[in-house]
Amino acid sequence: MLDLLREGGGPMLFVVIFGAFTFGASAMFAARGDRRRLGFIVAMAAATGLSVVGGVASDFAAVGHHGLQACAAHGLEPVACVLVGVAESMAPAIVGCTLLSLAAMLVAVGMSRTAREA
Repeated sequence: MLDLLREGGGPMLFVVIFGAFTFGASAMFAARGDRRRLGFIVAMAAATGLSVVGGVASDFAAVGHHGLQACAAHGLEPVACVLVGVAESMAPAIVGCTLLSLAAMLVAVGMSRTAREA
C-alpha cells in the first residue's frame, strides 16, 4: 500500500484525503442511517473520482515528459521503462477506486438499515 502511495506522487494526497472523507462519511451513514448525509457522500465521491482522473493524467504526463530521459540515465530499455511508468501511473486509480468501492458498500449497508427502519 505504501508503494502505491509513493508511486502515485503528489496527486495521491488529494485521492487519499477526499477518499478518506468519503469513506468516513459512508461509515457514519452505515452506522446511523441518516439520509441527510447522502448529498455530502455523493459530492465527496465525485471529488474523489475526479482526483483519481486528475492523478492518473498527471502521472501519465510525468511519464511522457521524464520517462525516456530517466531510462537513458539508468541504461534501461525504453519499452520496459515506459511500461513501469504506466504501471506506476495507475496507482491513483487503484487506491481511489478501492476507497470508492468500500464507500459504496457502506452506503448500501446504510440504505439497507434505513429501509428496515422505515
